[in-house]
Amino acid sequence: IAMQIQADLGADVIMAFDECAPGTSDKSYARQAMDRTHAWAIKCKIAHEKIQKERATNAQQMLFPIAQGVVYDDLRVESVKFMSELDLPGIAIGGLSVGESKEEMYHTLDILQPHLPENKPHYLMGVGTPEDILEAVDRGIDMFDCVLPTRLARHGTFWTHEGRFHIKQSGFKNSSEPLDTTCTCYTCRNYEKSYLRHIFTEGEILAMSLLSIHNLHFLLDLTAKIRDHINKGTFLEYKRTFLSEFVIPGQGQEQDQL
Repeated sequence: IAMQIQADLGADVIMAFDECAPGTSDKSYARQAMDRTHAWAIKCKIAHEKIQKERATNAQQMLFPIAQGVVYDDLRVESVKFMSELDLPGIAIGGLSVGESKEEMYHTLDILQPHLPENKPHYLMGVGTPEDILEAVDRGIDMFDCVLPTRLARHGTFWTHEGRFHIKQSGFKNSSEPLDTTCTCYTCRNYEKSYLRHIFTEGEILAMSLLSIHNLHFLLDLTAKIRDHINKGTFLEYKRTFLSEFVIPGQGQEQDQL
């Protein structure tokens, strides 16, 4: 059913069914969830291939399996190896935005990197802060998804090249500057911080929309710059420079669990 629904939706990349165990799961439950995810991945591959043959179309959907294993190194490696052997178009890493610390997430990516298939895209699910994107790319990740840009915007938070800020800060009350002086998004080209602060304080939904536009543009611009620096061979220098200037209040984990 899961494969049929995704086929009907017409997505270019679809996901195998998985169990995303909480980051606090003990190893026994983590293995049960991983084994269940592996069994489902096999069933999803069989169902997906059947649907693709029945449709007989050139517009083939790409099925990605999802490696799990919580924060247990041996389970994580075992899961990535298992999913890689299914020989699907790409591989996803799930379960790293459900309660784990940043240090645990980075460690898991470190131990998985040597085992990821080199000729296929690597997709990290549910992770989307600027600093985590940079750290994950450095560890071999190619693709991301996250609700964070719009979730933060709904609560008045936005990113700039200097860090993360809240639009209700008192210093923005009379500011005639855009959210980010280096940004070219619709919001920054047309609105000042003082106005955005005013309409957010008044509960206008327009404020949330405008902050969402900015946050999404910020991440798209960031990933475009990452690709450019990778092509130029200057990614590590760019990462160091960006993170040295980017202020992260509290250094807390802000992923899909917010």
